[in-house]
Amino acid sequence: MSQPTISALERGQIDCTPLRTVRTVLDALDATAWLDVSWRGGIIARLLDERHAALVGAVASSLTSWRWEVVPELSYSEYGERGSIDLAAWHADSRTLLVIEVKTELVSVESTLRKLDEKVRLGPKIVGGRLGWRPAAVARLLVLPSDRTQRRHVERHAAVLDRAMPIRGRAIRAWLRDPRGPVAGLWFVSVAEAASARTNPAAPRATGDGAAAATAAVPRTISAIPRATPAVPRANSAGAADTTPAVPRATAAVRGANSAGAAVRRAKSAAGDDTTRTRHPHAASP
Repeated sequence: MSQPTISALERGQIDCTPLRTVRTVLDALDATAWLDVSWRGGIIARLLDERHAALVGAVASSLTSWRWEVVPELSYSEYGERGSIDLAAWHADSRTLLVIEVKTELVSVESTLRKLDEKVRLGPKIVGGRLGWRPAAVARLLVLPSDRTQRRHVERHAAVLDRAMPIRGRAIRAWLRDPRGPVAGLWFVSVAEAASARTNPAAPRATGDGAAAATAAVPRTISAIPRATPAVPRANSAGAADTTPAVPRATAAVRGANSAGAAVRRAKSAAGDDTTRTRHPHAASP
């Protein structure tokens, strides 16, 4: 790095300096520069926060179903080291502390691993003083969105990440269900799948005939409600269609019985008149 470039940066003349040069100088000083982009009233920041919150929520939901106690955004300040643990998870049965770093995008592998190592190193002291947890083992987990871009980033830095975060995929889920000893893993999480999942992600899903049987076994509330009108007209004792609503009310039942009785009496009366008119001529003959 040339002396004029260093002098220009020291005088605050950063506008014409390439960002890569600025990062090189700051890395030599063990310093970090943040580039804040604002657009249309902070829309970018809100979108990034929403995506990060969705990832944190998906991970927290899964951990809770696997009997972990989860505390989000646990801030700390220890001897000049400041930051916030995205998710601190505690498994009481095994006394395991899990420190989780959630990233919506893997920008810098070195800074991400360095900051995560800091949180793991300070984790037992932080949770011990504030939450009363006394971990026997401390594990670390890096969470990334399950998309092609982040997977390509991980593949590009495989030489580093495979050694720093060797546990992946099913091995992570198996360990989360039954944690034994410290691990370091990288977990790709799909927010869309987590949003559409059921309340208990650990419950088995029924498929095929099993799904149909499970669906049939669920009591339906709608079918238990009395219908206002009968699905099929019912015939009464007079042979006419009964249009009385099939509502279990005493008044409707009484009116139905009275209507049926009246119809029967009218039928008997009509039959008696016909018999009388038919037999009367014979009664008058000598």
